[in-house]
Amino acid sequence: MRHCIALCGLLSLAAPATLSLAQQAATPQAPVAGQPAGAPSGYVTREEYEKLRSQLDTVTKDMADMKTQQATSQKEVDDTIEEIMKNIHNNERAIDQLHLGSNRFMLAGDGEVGFTARHDNNSTFDAGFAPLFLYELDKNIIFEGALDISGSTDDQNSSDTTADLVLANITFTVSDCLYVGGGVFAVPFGRYHTHFDASWINKLPDDPLAFGDRALGPSSETGIFLGGAVPIDTTKVEYNLYVANGPNLIVNDPDAAGSLNFDDYTDLNGDKAVGGRIGFLPIPVVDVGYSVQYSEAAPDGFGDHVHVLLQAVDAQYKQELEQISGTLEVRGEWIWSHVGDTTYDPDGSLGFGPISFNNDRNGGYIMVAYRPTKVDNKVIKNLEFIARYDRVQVSESAPGGGNEDRWTFGVDYWVKPNVVLKVAYQFDSVEVGSDQDALMLQCAFGL
Repeated sequence: MRHCIALCGLLSLAAPATLSLAQQAATPQAPVAGQPAGAPSGYVTREEYEKLRSQLDTVTKDMADMKTQQATSQKEVDDTIEEIMKNIHNNERAIDQLHLGSNRFMLAGDGEVGFTARHDNNSTFDAGFAPLFLYELDKNIIFEGALDISGSTDDQNSSDTTADLVLANITFTVSDCLYVGGGVFAVPFGRYHTHFDASWINKLPDDPLAFGDRALGPSSETGIFLGGAVPIDTTKVEYNLYVANGPNLIVNDPDAAGSLNFDDYTDLNGDKAVGGRIGFLPIPVVDVGYSVQYSEAAPDGFGDHVHVLLQAVDAQYKQELEQISGTLEVRGEWIWSHVGDTTYDPDGSLGFGPISFNNDRNGGYIMVAYRPTKVDNKVIKNLEFIARYDRVQVSESAPGGGNEDRWTFGVDYWVKPNVVLKVAYQFDSVEVGSDQDALMLQCAFGL
């Protein structure tokens, strides 16, 4: 701006000289000494010409200087903008990491506080905590670790706190359709342990028999795995494959001989279990799957090869329906366990043999849940009503055998999406021993 003001000032200085010449041309002038007779009266002298030329040169120089300064100023502005954009680009990842929930390390998990009054047993309070540690080593590499921490007191008044290693694995994302990894991982055998067993996700205070106290399938194992999902038009196919240490056959315990120990941190026979699951989603609200695992389970030195074949089917339907003003969920899973024939304590040295028995087992559950999510009343819409039937079938001749059936009815109240209060009553029927009907209360939360 200041260059424009200088230019205007110079032009204003030049204006009087121009006006003077015009006036001279309009007014008769007396002859100048040395001027030829008859010369125009408006003739410019050499002195006046040089003066005008000097003024014009000054204006031209000032305009050139102004253009140079403008170009320099614009370059400085452009350089500054480029530097700012470079700094933003270099620090955008650090800025993103400051956002809530985007840290490279995250602590999650679940916990619960409960009360159980079971028939022919002392009523008791209980509590547990299952922390889940997630660490992003890279955008395509994630470490996952989890513990299951709980306490107990036995009949001898001895109290103990246990911390079981549930997960410890690393996963590499290869593409949108494939991930691979290894370590202690949740086994994709059925759906319960990979999707529903967290206390604040499980809709009832306890696990189904076949996935809990009388487990017929694995929850977590140690090995390597791969999996992914492939979209096919409007449907989707899920796949999982793994190789693990596999279950260990219990052969020395008279109360549990023939059962399988799925805590396979160390392989006891050198053979490996191979398994996987194939799932299909024909529509987004329906998920069905088939799982299988094959292994050699007898420990070294047992003297016999015992093969184990585990199979499972699972299905889930969940949808919010206008007709019932809420969300309906129907879920079911069933496991078949075949353990090869063998003789336990063949020489009688352990005091309970020799015995042999049919060691085929099966069990599972069917659950129905309804939540009136489309009702206006806030208290009612936060309630959920659940009914579950679960069963395990085991030969009576097997140690700890006998069939067991249970019906469990519960009502949940969702304080928050990750905090739930549960009350349930369980009707139990067993072939061997007394029934274990129970009243159960629980507060469960997710981190």
